[in-house]
Order: sequence, then C-alpha cells, then structure tokens
Amino acid sequence: MSPDMLPIVTLDPSETLPADGYAGTLAGRVWRPDAEGPSVAAIRADGVFDVTTRFPTMRDLCETPDPAASLNAVSGARLGTLAEILANTPLKRRDASRPWLLAPVDTAASSAPPWVTTSIVAMSKAVRRCIVLSQGQQRELRH
Repeated sequence: MSPDMLPIVTLDPSETLPADGYAGTLAGRVWRPDAEGPSVAAIRADGVFDVTTRFPTMRDLCETPDPAASLNAVSGARLGTLAEILANTPLKRRDASRPWLLAPVDTAASSAPPWVTTSIVAMSKAVRRCIVLSQGQQRELRH
C-alpha cells in the first residue's frame, strides 16, 4: 500500500496508553532525525526521554536483571511529550525534522531464534496495519 493510500490517522495518548496510563514502566523506540537514527526511549508522564546512552538497543534494556527498575533509574535527553511524538508518527502528518515512534522491538538486534524473530516481524506488521485503521475500528479491536 502506498503512503498516498493510507488514511490520515490521529494518535492520542488517551487512546494509546494502557488503561493505567503512565503508572507502569513504559519503553519505546523513537526515530531521532537530529541523530539520524533510532533511540531507545523511556516514556513518562513528564515526557519521552532518550536513554540510548545507557541502552543502545531494546535488547540491552531487556537483558538487564530488572528491566523496569533499570529504565526507571536512568535519565536522558527529553525528546518531547508523548502527545507531540505520537502526533508526528503517522506518515501523512510527519515532519521529518521532529522525532516519531518506531516499532518497539529492533528485530535486527535480537538474538532470538529465527522463528521468534519472524513472529516479531509478523506482529510488527500487524501492529502497523492496526495503526492505519480508523479510530472506530481501533476501538473495536481493543474491546
């Protein structure tokens, strides 16, 4: 599907975060145009923070003895609010000079067996398809 055929999607933290909002420890990946690459990010109520200096990949974060405690203990450069980064994530609305969200797992950095990596790629494709659905369809999928 070409980008021109994708519907315009609006992403909002209230529709994207878990039911308990920021109560848990949230990690993600963000494309940083200024760094010309992806960054591992801590997603918090006061913003999205680049923690790549401590965790170069999601794998590095996930392989710590306590990933949640590790992510909570680290600070990093603030990239913006989740709302700002979400708003810039859909391709049709993207400003290429500002950060946007990526798939949460860097499958290239994974040391998992090939069948697991293939499953992750399939799940990532499914998530991307869900993102392009209309808001009403997204709500149906969640319930």
